[in-house]
Amino acid sequence: MNKDSIAWSEAANAGAIALVSSFAVITKPFKIANTARKAAQAGNKITRVKPWRLTESGSTAVKKHDTYGKFYRSAPDREGRTYWWTKDQSGHGGSQFKVYKSEGDTLKWHADADEHGNFLKGKHKSPGSKTIPWSELHG
Repeated sequence: MNKDSIAWSEAANAGAIALVSSFAVITKPFKIANTARKAAQAGNKITRVKPWRLTESGSTAVKKHDTYGKFYRSAPDREGRTYWWTKDQSGHGGSQFKVYKSEGDTLKWHADADEHGNFLKGKHKSPGSKTIPWSELHG
């Protein structure tokens, strides 16, 4: 098996790949073959993108909720926004995480996110956990 076919096989199995040298994530299937082939020709290693894990050490704060589990506050992004992340208990529609923003005395649902932390657009949210009062969080 040559480098091109190995790279293609790895890319096809991964579904989404990261090029180590450029940090680009390719998610469109028609681009995978060409990108994998070019990466193999250049001698670059193609690796699978690992799913995110929420950890206390990677968070700026952690709170607990009796129903929804642990909430992890992220460090500020480039625009200075911080989000609170929790593992999605149901996982409907490809969602792995629920993402909230702090607004006054509540956490307000902002988006659902996939296993790599990408926000899912246009996802329906049931009213039950759209807002969570800070008084329900502890820890």
